[in-house]
Amino acid sequence: MTDTTMANKITEIKIVWEYIVKAEHLDQFVQTYSPDGEWSKLFKKHQGYIKTELIQDTSLNNRFITIDHWDSLLAYSDMKNRSRKEYRALDETFEKFIVDENYIGIFQIV
Repeated sequence: MTDTTMANKITEIKIVWEYIVKAEHLDQFVQTYSPDGEWSKLFKKHQGYIKTELIQDTSLNNRFITIDHWDSLLAYSDMKNRSRKEYRALDETFEKFIVDENYIGIFQIV
């Protein structure tokens, strides 16, 4: 496959984060980080956003994983660049819900 072909190929990516949430903020966290929450509302403003999944650990009810689906790394990067100020504001607003936040990475189906 040539570089041009690879550049034109759209590869869906998944952005994965892990969160440990303060017990007193579980409901607020779920509302904010759910597929209809504030983060998804920001993402929906941008071309290439597909969906967000919020999954909860069955053993530790305050541990969550978010998976944000984008149609390409370029679309995700574009959102981050265009929404830098709004992204940072949401991050600062909702950090009070979280004990620990870990960026796991960017994944694609192989």
